[in-house]
Amino acid sequence: MTSAHNPADDVARGKPLLELSASSQWNEGPHILRQTHEHWPIQPPLGTRDETELRKSAFCAHVVTGSDQPSQTQHSTWTDLINAAY
Repeated sequence: MTSAHNPADDVARGKPLLELSASSQWNEGPHILRQTHEHWPIQPPLGTRDETELRKSAFCAHVVTGSDQPSQTQHSTWTDLINAAY
């Protein structure tokens, strides 16, 4: 289903609550579903992707090696351990 016919995308695009509460595809479903299946859009073949719908992903990590890390047995409180680590 294209983004234009997907009611969930209305919310993701920031459609105002007043528009969502009115008679719309948000509370009635897309108009194409009220038509006979002969009028529905053609399903794209499996395995094809609409790259415009994909979000870029990012990964962030911090890896520390060695023995310079504080030991939890050396600190009496969680706050002391956190302060020692930073």
